[in-house]
Amino acid sequence: MKKLLFIFCALALPAAYAADKTFRFSLHEQATLNGTELKAGDYRVQIDGDKATIRVGNTEIDVAVKVETADHKFRDTMVALEGPSGHHRLSEIDLGGSNTRIVFSSTVAGR
Repeated sequence: MKKLLFIFCALALPAAYAADKTFRFSLHEQATLNGTELKAGDYRVQIDGDKATIRVGNTEIDVAVKVETADHKFRDTMVALEGPSGHHRLSEIDLGGSNTRIVFSSTVAGR
């Protein structure tokens, strides 16, 4: 029984690390995310299941997301903004070096 528990823990540990990842992205224009204004600059996003935490400095924004797997790896990190100039809304992030796409909840609800 102890051997089985050890094998389960050894397999579960990498899965726990994989589920909780942090990535960096940059905004070149001001945008909003769930009503919060994001200025142009560098950000970190941490994914934990269907929740993302966006961080810049000491500010954190928690938002619901849908994590999708594309059929190819993204060469670069790409940020998708929607809406007219000056009123952009952050809708998704394609994470460079991976096949992971983060779709933000307001976009998920609209699809």
